[in-house]
Amino acid sequence: MRIYFSSIFRVLILRIALVSLGIIASLYCFLPTYAHTAVPIEVKQGDSLHAVGIMLYDHGLIRSVPFFIFYAAITRRETMIKPGIYTFSGFTTPEEILSHMSSVQGAVKITIHEGATVRDVDTLLADNAIIERGSLIAFMPRGTLRDHLRSYGFSSFTSSYELEGFLFPDTYWFQKNEGVDAVVETMVDNFDTKAGPLLQPLSPPERFRMLIVASLIEKEVANVYDRSIVSGIIWKRLSTGVPLQIDASVHYGVCVTSTQCPRALRHSDLLIDTPFNGYLHKGLPPTPIANSGISALYAALHPQQSPYWYYLSAPDGTTFFSKTLEEHSTLRARYLSL
Repeated sequence: MRIYFSSIFRVLILRIALVSLGIIASLYCFLPTYAHTAVPIEVKQGDSLHAVGIMLYDHGLIRSVPFFIFYAAITRRETMIKPGIYTFSGFTTPEEILSHMSSVQGAVKITIHEGATVRDVDTLLADNAIIERGSLIAFMPRGTLRDHLRSYGFSSFTSSYELEGFLFPDTYWFQKNEGVDAVVETMVDNFDTKAGPLLQPLSPPERFRMLIVASLIEKEVANVYDRSIVSGIIWKRLSTGVPLQIDASVHYGVCVTSTQCPRALRHSDLLIDTPFNGYLHKGLPPTPIANSGISALYAALHPQQSPYWYYLSAPDGTTFFSKTLEEHSTLRARYLSL
C-alpha cells in the first residue's frame, strides 16, 4: 500500500511539473512582447537559430532565447528561417515571429544616396524586384498625396518624374514586389519627417523653390563646407537676373528628354533647349533635379554671402570660386573638358 501511494505521489508531482513547465512555456512562447517603434532584424545567410534568438532577445522581441529555440524545434521550424531583413512593431509573439521568418522572404535593405534621381531610385528598386521598372518614373500623384505635395508648392502633375525631390535619401526595408504605391508612401512620409520641419516656416511656393535650390547644390557641390557659399552665389544670381548656368541642371534636362541617359555631359548639350538649361533660360529650373539630403537643404536655407559670382566643382570634389567670368573661364578650361 505504501508503495502504491508513493507511485501516485510521484505521478502527481510529475504532472504538476509538466503543467508548470507548460505554463512557463506559454508565458515565454505565446504571450506577446511590445515594440514601441519598428524594429528591423537582419538575418544573414548562415546565421544559426541561436544567433537569431539573441538578436530578437536583445531587441526585446522575445523573453527567452532557450525557450524560443525550444519552441522552434517542437514546431519543426528551426531550419526554416530565411535570410533577409524583417521589421516587427507593436505586439509580437514568438509564433508570429517564426511564422513570418519562415513563410516569407525577408525585406530587402535599400539605401538611397543623396543626389539620387527618380530614375536612379526606379532602377535600384526594379533591380531588387521591389517595383516594376519605370513605375516610379511614370508615377502620377493623386488623391491625398497630390494635395500633400501641393502643400510643398508643387503644382505640375502633367508628366513623368513628378516625385523628384520628395524621395528622401535614406536606408529603407522593402518587401519583394512591394509595389510603387507602398514605396512612394514610405519615402514621402520619411521626407515629411526629416525635411518637413525645416520647410514648415515657409510658404508653399518658397518651399518648392528651396527644394529646387537644394537639389542643385546636392548635385553640384560635394564638400559640405562649400555648400552655403554656393547657395549664396545661386541666390545672388537669381536676385540679379544672371543665368545660373548650372551643368547638373542641363544634364538632368537631357536625361528627362533623352533615352541616352545616363551619360556624361557634352558641350553640345549646352545648346539643347530644355526648361532645365540654365544657359538658355534665366531663373530656376521648373522642378528639383535630384533628391536632396539635409545638408544640401540646410545650405539652401542658409546662404553665405561672399564676393564670388562663379564656382566650379572639379572632378576630385574640390570647389573653386571666382569673382569674374575671366577667372571662371580659366578654371573651367583647366579642370573641365566638355
